[in-house]
This record gives sequence, structure tokens and C-alpha cells, in this order.
Amino acid sequence: MSVKEASRVSKKRVKMTIPSWNQTGVSLMSDNSRTNQNPSQKIEQPLTDVETSPPLEPQSQLLTETLTEVTLALTSQNSLTVVLDEILRQTERLVPYQTAHIVLLEEDQLLRIAAWRGYQAFGSENLMSNLAQPLANFPLDARVVETRQPLLVSDTHQEPLWIIQKDTSWVRSNLMLPISLGNQVLGLLRLDANMPGAFSPADMKRLQPLANMAAIALENARLYDHARQELNERQRADQERRQLIAAMDQTAESIIISDTQGRILYVNPAFERISGYSRDEIIGQTPRILQSGRQDTTFYQDLWATISAGKVWQGRLIDKKKDGSLYTIDATISPVRDKEGVIVN
Repeated sequence: MSVKEASRVSKKRVKMTIPSWNQTGVSLMSDNSRTNQNPSQKIEQPLTDVETSPPLEPQSQLLTETLTEVTLALTSQNSLTVVLDEILRQTERLVPYQTAHIVLLEEDQLLRIAAWRGYQAFGSENLMSNLAQPLANFPLDARVVETRQPLLVSDTHQEPLWIIQKDTSWVRSNLMLPISLGNQVLGLLRLDANMPGAFSPADMKRLQPLANMAAIALENARLYDHARQELNERQRADQERRQLIAAMDQTAESIIISDTQGRILYVNPAFERISGYSRDEIIGQTPRILQSGRQDTTFYQDLWATISAGKVWQGRLIDKKKDGSLYTIDATISPVRDKEGVIVN
């Protein structure tokens, strides 16, 4: 090719169409891209003038923005109450509603209210504040839980399985979505309206990604609340233990705590003062170190048989101090049980 020919080719103008992708993965091509072009036809569009697809429709853009915001908002929250309120707030952005609520499914198959909005305008706030519904009594809800699929009731008066309740008899249409994590249904997102046909299949489709994200956020919040409760319980138990030890340390009576083999785990200052043994000297020893020899083997066998049977033993002991002198005490020995009732001390 000569220099002049190359120059002519570089001055030719070409028209290009670049496909874009909508949210469903469908390629969006312009009409010009579907026109049959003659191979010999000159292409007059400059190479730099690239035709792009039109912007997303407002509804698609709102869905994208809302789901992005939902993801950020829900994953940044640890409080279950805040997460529930955020789900209802974002639901209204996608599908404007009169009323909406969330019920959580408990282990006993009871649907219990967790959050609600708008029902005060219809005089149903008392019902919603205390709502607890056995799943078996509501066949449409049971269907959603069983199939894990959303359900649209365009007219409740035409749906034979719809259960009409006194305080919600004004509900004429309903949209219900499962909040599912894998195969487990955590709860239901319900939207109610006082007119038939208030919701559409498009609304149901629009809310499904939100319900999926809500399930993850709810589970995270539950795990956080559970961990926080466990931490609080440990802190409370630790505080109670410190208070108990402080009380035992300050009492004037001698206290010994041993394991089930009789090895001493704790003594209080009163014991140290009375026996002459320090805490470091006595921990790990058994009460035999205190025996004076004034009470025979049968006496101690009866004592251990009593407390091993889970009973309280009371009696008088003649013990020996560290310096060899004897002292008499009126003793009470009680078994200590764990939560399962097993003797541990």
C-alpha cells in the first residue's frame, strides 16, 4: 500500500456500537446495530464517536441505588431493632405502601411481630404491637414458609384462604415475602393496603433482593445479640463471683471449698487465722491435714457418705492447728451442684 492509499484509509470514518448490559444480563443493542449493512457501503461515523446505550430507566436506577444503600446500611448495623426498622424504610423506597410489618418465626412455629409501620392510621396499632400468630392458623402464611416463595393477594375478599381479623378487616390486598437464609425461613415481610390491586407482580419481584439481604442482616444481628448476651451473662456471673468471694473473705467464720476428691480449692482469711495455715500452704491439700486423730475412721466415712449422697452434714469436728494444738468447731458441710444438678464442690 502506498503512502497516499494509507492516508485515504486513515481518513475513512467508521461507526461502532458497543453493547451494554441491563441488570438481568440482557444485552442492550441500539437499533442501528440490527440494520443490515452492505459490506461495500462506506461507513461515515468517526471512530471516536462511540454510541452507548441509553441510561437506566428511573425504576431500575432506583432499585440499584436502594439495594446498594440497603447493603451498606444493613451490614453496618448490629442492633436487631435498627435492622428491622431499616428494612421497612428501604421497602417503602422500592414499593410505596400504606402499612408494612415484619414477623419473625419462632421455634414453636409462632409468628411474632418484630417491627411495623403505618397501622395507627387504621386503628390497628394495638393489634400490631402485640401480634403473635400460630402459623398453623394462617394457611397462606404457612404456604409462603413451606415454599419459601412470595405471595400476592390482589383482593383478600376473593381469596378463600385469607383469614379476616376484626382489627384488620380493612386490608383488601396483601404482598408477602419470606425472609429466608438458605432453607431456613427467619420471618415474613408483609405489606397491606385498604384497596384491591394495590400491589403487582413487579412489586413482588422488586422486593425479593431486599428480602434476601434482610435475611443476612437479621441473622448477623441475631448472632451479635446472642454474643452480647453471653458476654453480659459472663460479666454478671464474674461480678457475682467477686461479690461472693468478697463476702466469704470478710466473714468471721472459717470457710473451705474443695473439689469432689476433697482437694482444697479455697480458704478464707478466717480459716487462716483459726488454723494457722496460710492459703498457699493449704491449697491443694485435703482436710486430712487437719485431722487430730480424736475421731475415728468410721466418723469420717459417715461424713463423706452423707455429702456424697448430696445431703448436708452437720456436726462437731476436733481439728489440729499448724502448731499442733487442737481446736473444736461446729461444722456444716454442703454439696455444691452445677446447673445440671451434678455435685462439683
